[in-house]
Amino acid sequence: MRCELEAEQPPTITLGRTRLRAAPYAPGGDETCALPMPGVILARAGEQIERIRAAWRASRYERYLPEARHALLHRFSAALTRLLPAAATTPFTLDDLIGAGVQPRHRRLVTTLLRLLHEHDLARPCPPDRWRLTEPADPDELTRVLLQRHPAHLAEVVLGARAGRHLPAVLRGERDPLDLLGDGLPQHLYDVAPVCRFTNRVARALLAQIIAAWPGDRPLRVLEVGAGTGGTTAALLPLLPPHLTRYTSTDPSPLACAAARRRFPGHDFLDHHRLDLDADPTSQGLTTGGHDVVIAANALHTARDLPAALDRVRSLLAPGGHLLAVETHEPGLLLGAFGTLEHAWPAEDDPLRPHTMLLRREQWPPLLRECGFTHIARAGDDTRPGRDTFSVLLAARPRARTRPRPLPAAAARTRWIIAAESEDELPLADAVARLLTAPDLAAVPAEPAATAATGTTGGGTGNAAGSGTGSTGRAVAVLAGQGPERWKELVSGRPADERVAVTFVPAERASHADAQPPHTPTNAGADPSAGADADAGAGSGSGSGALRAIARAFDVLPASVRRSLYVVTRPSTAGRPHAPADTTIHEAATSIARDHPALHLPRITLHPGDTLAADARRLAHELLHPTPDEHEIVLTPRGRFVIREVPHTPPTPYVLDLEPAGPAWTRTTPPPPPGPGMVALEVRAATLPRPPGNRPRRTGPPHGWWSCAGLVTAVGAGVSGIRPGDRVAGLAPGAPASHVLTSARLLTTVPAGTTDAEAATTPLPNLHAHLALTIEAKLSPDETLLLHDDATGLGLAALRHARHCGARVVAAARTPAQRDLLLTFGAWHVLDALAPDAPRRMLELTGGRGAEVMAGPAPSGWDRALSPDGRYVEPGAANPSDPDVFAEVMTGTAQDWCRPLPYGAYPAARVRDALASMRDGAALGEVVLCFDLADGPVPTRPAPFTK
Repeated sequence: MRCELEAEQPPTITLGRTRLRAAPYAPGGDETCALPMPGVILARAGEQIERIRAAWRASRYERYLPEARHALLHRFSAALTRLLPAAATTPFTLDDLIGAGVQPRHRRLVTTLLRLLHEHDLARPCPPDRWRLTEPADPDELTRVLLQRHPAHLAEVVLGARAGRHLPAVLRGERDPLDLLGDGLPQHLYDVAPVCRFTNRVARALLAQIIAAWPGDRPLRVLEVGAGTGGTTAALLPLLPPHLTRYTSTDPSPLACAAARRRFPGHDFLDHHRLDLDADPTSQGLTTGGHDVVIAANALHTARDLPAALDRVRSLLAPGGHLLAVETHEPGLLLGAFGTLEHAWPAEDDPLRPHTMLLRREQWPPLLRECGFTHIARAGDDTRPGRDTFSVLLAARPRARTRPRPLPAAAARTRWIIAAESEDELPLADAVARLLTAPDLAAVPAEPAATAATGTTGGGTGNAAGSGTGSTGRAVAVLAGQGPERWKELVSGRPADERVAVTFVPAERASHADAQPPHTPTNAGADPSAGADADAGAGSGSGSGALRAIARAFDVLPASVRRSLYVVTRPSTAGRPHAPADTTIHEAATSIARDHPALHLPRITLHPGDTLAADARRLAHELLHPTPDEHEIVLTPRGRFVIREVPHTPPTPYVLDLEPAGPAWTRTTPPPPPGPGMVALEVRAATLPRPPGNRPRRTGPPHGWWSCAGLVTAVGAGVSGIRPGDRVAGLAPGAPASHVLTSARLLTTVPAGTTDAEAATTPLPNLHAHLALTIEAKLSPDETLLLHDDATGLGLAALRHARHCGARVVAAARTPAQRDLLLTFGAWHVLDALAPDAPRRMLELTGGRGAEVMAGPAPSGWDRALSPDGRYVEPGAANPSDPDVFAEVMTGTAQDWCRPLPYGAYPAARVRDALASMRDGAALGEVVLCFDLADGPVPTRPAPFTK
């Protein structure tokens, strides 16, 4: 090992064959973390976050959330109905429920449930203190439809449905609520649920920029509080440089710490420690100021005294260190699962949280500031309902401020016009105009205003632009909504002008609500996004019209006068607008730039700082320091960035090896050009192959087929109906890989609105269900199918296929979670597959006949559950690659029996975790590997040497 320190570059460490690990001293009193401020980190991660958001929007969360809430509330209503001693339509009180057996400690949960049911017209208050429930719909049918429409949300749906199904027994104290959180459901939730995958991806993007800004010769000290099941830990660990990092994972539960040690055994830079946020951290072995980054995923709100806990978290950070937090704001979907736990409710006198432990999104920034954090930045979803449901927050512990950078001198022969789209932007426009006014004119009184409402001048009160003239070198601020002739007067200026520059400042949009400047007043307790929505509605059309009027006005200028039109956009990510009104302005600017090639037209994304004066100073500095070659600029409170296109580099292909030592991705050569009838794919999502019996094995004979979805990169001769660039799903031979060749007859196009992961779940399980039940078993209506020990995608496909055929399904499964899922998915009855008397119970259910068809592994003793002339089939045993059968089955994709299946999606880099979820027969739904750049690079190894 050698350490290279160069005078002109940050010091770096070059490693030899030894391994270097961080071993930092205890922090000193003046040790400061030199990270960029959160706004800079957010801007640098902007393009990556925007790609993550684009993938997130494809999950249709805005449709899932209301449908999930509807199904779950009907389940809660049905649960309360079962508790009532009288009919559901009879008015009742909370005391009536307690008299019926509900334990008094659950009074707050029941009150909250009734309030939610009332908000959705499922319960009505009857004065003085009574309630009446309305008749709920069938919750199992609602949940089946929900899983059919949103198969990616398997973990949340199963957890919520299970909690609702067993809620009466839990409320009466007949069942431990922790039993409902068994079978690995919480880990499944925090690992692969779409919301958690999205927030973990955003957290990864932010942490990647923190690491990129970190000096190469200084240990990076990371503390995770409330690590829980390790879902966020698993997402972030691969990013961290092992030789620089000291990662301390903490949780208040010793059991969680022990489970984390077992889950992450191969990371020697990772420590595990018990930490309770409601107690002094120094008394628990942690050091004040001893960490550069603190990570908290759905952990901060668990503290009993939240402000005190945030003070403790801040004290653990070094000055300038960052808090990276994920917080949920929606209590409803997981209320049944976690609301029965004793620690799930705030103190009775908690002013911040009168109802649940969760804060609303608008409460977090002021609370963080109150607790000593600064420069709060918010990432996550930027559209409703996601932005109101969860947040990803980045905040800093304060450090010493630096003096502001001096402005370049204003040019005396440049005429500046700062155009505000609405009166709300006039203060900023006026502040910029004052800074742009040439120093020798700053003290000269402005010319009298023609119309006071039009704007102000950069030199004082009044309106030089109002008269259509004004002193050369003086900047003026006006409202943008002038007519075309008026704009011609405004830009004409005086003959001495060498340059005319207009800066357009748009109205604040709904998408900017997350980044509202601290200097903008809001009504206490009001939703800060309400005003932004109103402004967006009012100005969405006028902004683009004003831009075009300004561009046309430049035509009156002599050819010798240089002209510039700066378009300031409100912050989204890396200057990529995403609110509809901002998109309209961005598209208008692009069109104007194309139609007026001589016009200098930069787009500037201005992220708000602490004060309006600071924002004006940064914008003025950019305007006075033009860079003709840069067209998209991002100004954050701490720096300047530009957007440049990066050419796409195709990734190196790799293939999955399932070896006894563990799975690994091995680099391989690109597939050859496709031959006749063949298609080349870049795989975006794939299912893991599994043999009959739901146990993964090394891919190989007899079949070795797997489902995939991806992008067509090339087609061979004779292929029709599929072109390069199409999204397709189907079967591929061999081992799962990032790039494959397969037959065009084993592919089908992916419908619009279907994600790659959803599409990958469709072909193979439905093919095997059809081959086993229709072709081999010839399952008929009114027969009974015994589905044994399979709640995977294949088992769920068989269940749905059997119901489509008109058969009844009795499903036997190992775990309570699997049985609840199968029951919810449409099973007539469920049995414990490990219970010795389960075969006898099957005979009782069928009146002694037994099942006409049995599917799945058949251990000893289960043969008596089959009728004497019954048929046994093993789904997954037949060869699925017959093109005619593929075509027959995939035509059912428009019907209920051949649709995407509930699944859990893992990044391809975490294939080991994906395989672990399938072990011991405890899998839930299909397991999908996603090849998505938003999840980071996939670790690969060289291909083995062969002679």
